[in-house]
Amino acid sequence: MASHATIARSQTPSVTRTTGTEQRIVQEFLTDFAIDQALASARSITGENPSADDGNQAIKVAVSLAWQDLLMECPGWARRLHNPLVDFAVLASLCEQRVRRRAFGHR
Repeated sequence: MASHATIARSQTPSVTRTTGTEQRIVQEFLTDFAIDQALASARSITGENPSADDGNQAIKVAVSLAWQDLLMECPGWARRLHNPLVDFAVLASLCEQRVRRRAFGHR
């Protein structure tokens, strides 16, 4: 019988445990153009450059806007991928990573 700590740890979302579905959704439906739009909108909303500092408010707004765009596309990718089983915590993490990589020039 597994201990409680082992069970809790195995249920924690991890980007390394992706089945490929979440990665495919982020690659196909979160385009560079959509990320660039989110970065530009974040710049106009906050008045800060989202690419300047990892901790500034603008990058957080850009991630939020990109996440909202990805969720708006949910009916499209659910239909196209035949209603896949998706871990939204992993999907959100992959979305954030992709936006940050785009904002900071793949640093």
